[in-house]
Amino acid sequence: MAVTTTPAESGVPAAAAVVDTADYLARAAAGDRFEIDSSKAILEKTGNADVKAFANMMIADHQKSSDELKAAARKAGLDVPPASLDPDQQGQIDAIRKTSGADADRVYLNAQRTAHAMALSLHTDYAANGTVPDLKATAGRIATVVQQHSDKLSTISIK
Repeated sequence: MAVTTTPAESGVPAAAAVVDTADYLARAAAGDRFEIDSSKAILEKTGNADVKAFANMMIADHQKSSDELKAAARKAGLDVPPASLDPDQQGQIDAIRKTSGADADRVYLNAQRTAHAMALSLHTDYAANGTVPDLKATAGRIATVVQQHSDKLSTISIK
């Protein structure tokens, strides 16, 4: 009787799906823009020092990651498309602007948790499965920072 195993059972990794570079760049640019724009919006609404500090960190760190992605893309002869928010991202920013105080903080932090989970997946996937070496390295560095942001988010509480 023959025994068959799947690649996972045999310890041999299955072929990873290649991540499309243009899609990665567009989604990363949109994610950075969302982080920056939503953080600017909460700075107009919050009185919470922890939320303010986090928002300021988001603006600085996501501007830096945008610059790093653009530099890596240029080095590879690629262009980063202009960042455009999807309707859900714009809706979340609008929701922050329509609320105030602790309610705005909650909307912002929930949006940040979701955005960081998506960004972590995006950058980790490209670092592992992308096709442009400089972008893969940049994605790996950005994923580390995004994980730090996610960890910080878990320490912020709203009263």
